[in-house]
Amino acid sequence: MYGYTPKGVDNNFKHYALYNACILDIEYEHNSKTDKKEPVKATFHDNLSIMKGFATHVLYMGVFMSIFSPILYEPYETEANGNEAGYDFAHLVDINLIRNNFVGALYFQITLSTFTIALGVIASVLYGVKTSGAMKNPVLESTSVSDFWGKRWNLIVHGALKRGVFKPVYKFTSTKHWAVLATFLASGIMHEYLLCVVLASSPADASREVIYVAYGKNTAFFLWNAGIIILEFLVGGASIFQWMKGTLPKPLISFFIVCTGLPVAHWFIHPYSKTGFFDDIIIGFPIIREISD
Repeated sequence: MYGYTPKGVDNNFKHYALYNACILDIEYEHNSKTDKKEPVKATFHDNLSIMKGFATHVLYMGVFMSIFSPILYEPYETEANGNEAGYDFAHLVDINLIRNNFVGALYFQITLSTFTIALGVIASVLYGVKTSGAMKNPVLESTSVSDFWGKRWNLIVHGALKRGVFKPVYKFTSTKHWAVLATFLASGIMHEYLLCVVLASSPADASREVIYVAYGKNTAFFLWNAGIIILEFLVGGASIFQWMKGTLPKPLISFFIVCTGLPVAHWFIHPYSKTGFFDDIIIGFPIIREISD
């Protein structure tokens, strides 16, 4: 990743060490005395604001899980299962599946937002610097597919992939299409590794239930979205799309953008949701739930 770090990071060893120690991107500003970019120091107001944001998102999580509990991940009935072997292309037009995938996308967004804000609180208190948020409400405020993935969704992973894959490949090939494809392929492989580490049972632990995970589906999901972004590069400038962008309400545009990924979103969501990955999260949040006898 040498040569692709953000400006100001390599001014000195302290800044570079801070950059690698902080999981979130640090905000920088120009220092007129040193004529270099320096990390923005977190004020008391900044710390208070991010703590309020975390508390608010804890309530958001509680409300969301209360509404969709007890069938949190699949409130609408469907036979589609993205955690089974093979690719269920016949379900791509299953309306209930698409509705479930939209709920799942919102759940992922709220979950990632809550926990990355918590990381921001830790970084702000420990390092005394101001960090950039990792989630920018992509499901409800995106203006294009590239805006969704490049400026709003999980910017922690985005930053690492941009500096570690996209920029080097783009420099080597001089082609954005190959850089995008390589970046999403790397993201898919990384998420497959995550599933393997988090969900795979250890052979030495005989008491643990063996969990089946449909490996390859995460990579297929990201490659699908790489194709959508490349398609956007090719036809996104057409007059019809520009008219839609300038005329239609922003929430409707965001909905259309999210719909480009919803038919196959279960390839990413189900390996997590159908293996109980998120079940323990419920314990940590205030929810309203019916108690059976």
